[in-house]
Amino acid sequence: MKINIFIVCIFFTIAPASIYAQVISRADGFFFKEFRPSGESGTKTGLGPDSISYDKIDGSAYWVDAFRTANLYDSKGYVATLPVRINLLTNQIHFLKDNEEMVVDDYVINRVVILGNNDSTVFIGQVPHLLVNNKPFNKLVQVLNAGKYQLLKYTSRNITSEETPSHTSRKYLYKDTYRYFMRSEEKVEDIKKLSSENILIYLPVASSYNDWIKENKINFKSEKDIIRFLNHYNSNIKN
Repeated sequence: MKINIFIVCIFFTIAPASIYAQVISRADGFFFKEFRPSGESGTKTGLGPDSISYDKIDGSAYWVDAFRTANLYDSKGYVATLPVRINLLTNQIHFLKDNEEMVVDDYVINRVVILGNNDSTVFIGQVPHLLVNNKPFNKLVQVLNAGKYQLLKYTSRNITSEETPSHTSRKYLYKDTYRYFMRSEEKVEDIKKLSSENILIYLPVASSYNDWIKENKINFKSEKDIIRFLNHYNSNIKN
């Protein structure tokens, strides 16, 4: 998953315009509107008649504020490499095209690989067999680790409000809730709560790792510790 961003940047600098145009022309049909987060028309959160402009809310609606180079894929494969950021409030993909911020149409891009210096971050959508309340769950979820058994994370970012210290007005801020899933081959299990019982039950012969778990002080209430364990587990199991 390691990719050198410098190489990607060189590609955009020296690649023939026809190649770039060909990639973008395929994606153009997926992009439906310009996005202006500064408070102009059409830039509110869209959450009902009392929608709020982004600049009125403390915090950020995005996984990472800055645009980062990412590879986008649909059901047919690679679509484009563009600067993107993930909007966790709307569960949408924002990108820059000709220095304008745009939004990808819903349910078209099903894989976003955000490139980093040492590793990449992956978001996937429309995941087969991922159900919530027995219905397909088509939201973007983050893949937290590589390997046969993967922990998936859905972040629901919502808007809440509280009174200001002067009690004369209310301020708006973001609040996150998380939902986790365990994916392996064609199975995706909904993890109601992070715990050793809820994780290990889906991992064959997990009991044989009890000594390693104790020696490494793995806390299954911790996302980071679960990722540590899954990386070790995946590196030792037979495919």
